[in-house]
Amino acid sequence: MAKKTLYVHEARRGNGRAIFCVTQVVRDWRPRSRKNILYLHFMIDEPGTWWDDEWNVHVDGCDYPCKTLEEAVYKGVEVLDMPDPVTGERLEYEFRFVARPFDPHDEDPEHYKLGLSIPMAYDYAEYQLKKAA
Repeated sequence: MAKKTLYVHEARRGNGRAIFCVTQVVRDWRPRSRKNILYLHFMIDEPGTWWDDEWNVHVDGCDYPCKTLEEAVYKGVEVLDMPDPVTGERLEYEFRFVARPFDPHDEDPEHYKLGLSIPMAYDYAEYQLKKAA
């Protein structure tokens, strides 16, 4: 099973708002580029930023209320998760916390010290099983 590592960045705070970004290291798609970049998959607002009592996931043009940060991460992955079109195999996810907030103007993974990121005890496969039951 293929594994995908997603990075949950520390919240960017300001003006009474706190937004967490969830990224992945991908190959730069721009012509003649041979480097890797951090690609922003979705964003999560802390309670009080969008809704008073719930976390908010901005993913695929929609907003989804969630009770916890963990649930918000899972919801974002659930919306974007698709099986391999040929084999039908699903990805296995690993989540890591990055202490530096994501800056959309700085996509260079080396600037975020991803090697020092902290593993998160999130189990997306278990969440899917509980949800299906």
